[in-house]
Amino acid sequence: MDKTRLVVVQKYSNEINAEIAKQKLASHGVEAFISKDDNGGMLSSLQTTLGVRLEVLESNQKKAERILKELKK
Repeated sequence: MDKTRLVVVQKYSNEINAEIAKQKLASHGVEAFISKDDNGGMLSSLQTTLGVRLEVLESNQKKAERILKELKK
């Protein structure tokens, strides 16, 4: 397991939902990163089409997935 590699744990249709999940992970001590391809904010519609990815370090993947599963309930 590469401790520096980022993996996608969830994909969202907008940045707001991704940010909520990111903050939930942060409250549990898991650092997360938002990755999106929206042309620097100029084409926010691409967030819906391509999705907004929430990424964590590979070493935190299982913990992050458990936390996010609870968030969906």
